[in-house]
Amino acid sequence: MSEQTGSVKKYLKYAILAVAIFGLLFAFTNLEELKRRFVTMNLAFFSVAVAFSLINYLAEGLFLRLSLMVFDEKLPLGAAFKYSLLINSLGYLVSLGGLTPFATQVYFLGFHGIKAKKATLSRIVQLIFFNISFNLIFIFGFLFLITGNEIHGFNRAIIIVAFCAFLAAIFFFYTTIFSKPFQLIVVRALFCGLNRILRVFSKRVQLEDHKAIRYFDDFANGFRGLLKVPSRLISMAAITLFDMLVWIGVLYFSFLALRYAIHPGVLFIGFAVGQIVSVASMIPGGMGTMEGSMALVYSLFGVPFETALGAALLYRFVFNIIPFLISAPLYLSLRKR
Repeated sequence: MSEQTGSVKKYLKYAILAVAIFGLLFAFTNLEELKRRFVTMNLAFFSVAVAFSLINYLAEGLFLRLSLMVFDEKLPLGAAFKYSLLINSLGYLVSLGGLTPFATQVYFLGFHGIKAKKATLSRIVQLIFFNISFNLIFIFGFLFLITGNEIHGFNRAIIIVAFCAFLAAIFFFYTTIFSKPFQLIVVRALFCGLNRILRVFSKRVQLEDHKAIRYFDDFANGFRGLLKVPSRLISMAAITLFDMLVWIGVLYFSFLALRYAIHPGVLFIGFAVGQIVSVASMIPGGMGTMEGSMALVYSLFGVPFETALGAALLYRFVFNIIPFLISAPLYLSLRKR
């Protein structure tokens, strides 16, 4: 009971923070203008945004099927689409720093008899491919910033420093994944730090780093096998890039639905910042933080603040809420079965 109470209190804090963020956003928003944007919404572009959202989930279902094959698990195409909708609709809605999709993947694939370890490893494969596509799009946005004349709120030196920090984070991530010696150093240092913190509260709890290292070894073996099948590797890369472009397309058509044509370079930068802040905030779904960061970044590039906030809210509804509502009957039928 105490654990449930603590969980309720934690989510209550998140809810209060989200409400506070939304309150600040709306306090500086012309609500009449925001209302007018929604009332005069272009329903055709709104429908396209919804279609793009569903296509995104279907593409991730296809990727799920291929990533499980890397670890010798087979999933029928129809089941892959269904599980993708279930896994990602709830996973992206809650997020919690990007950890929830791992949990939902393990949970839902368990209904199909797929073990937690293979479900987790297949999600790591998706994470790597996703990050590569995300990094390419972010670099495109950076080049646009450096070469364009659209910057209003900050100078190029700040952008270059931020971009270098981003590249350093990318280097650290991929070195940890693919370099065994560096991986051992990072994992052992991380677990040593965690165990020191845990010893403050309990001397009985001890996290074992060798289990995490074994996960990395299993992943490395699967990835080496993937490299031996170039056709599958190329297919997964193409699906991921397509998935990312469709994902950004949801936001693009959300802007068009509010009758605003946004420059692709500006669109990519705002999308990237929104996703990074959403994950880093550890607030469920990045609620409030994603919308706020997107609106502020877009306003720096000359987009009316009300339009930027409205597009971010519409994107949230189309990409998170609608797929979640569609997946609810599938979840109930799965539970009954």
